[in-house]
Amino acid sequence: MTILVTGARGNVARALVGQLLEGGHEVRAAGR
Repeated sequence: MTILVTGARGNVARALVGQLLEGGHEVRAAGR
């Protein structure tokens, strides 16, 4: 169970980080 939970959290974390990076790029582009 622990491995499955950590794996799920890892996937969610990667998705959130990806969205944050994309959002950051959009903000930087708009700033320019």
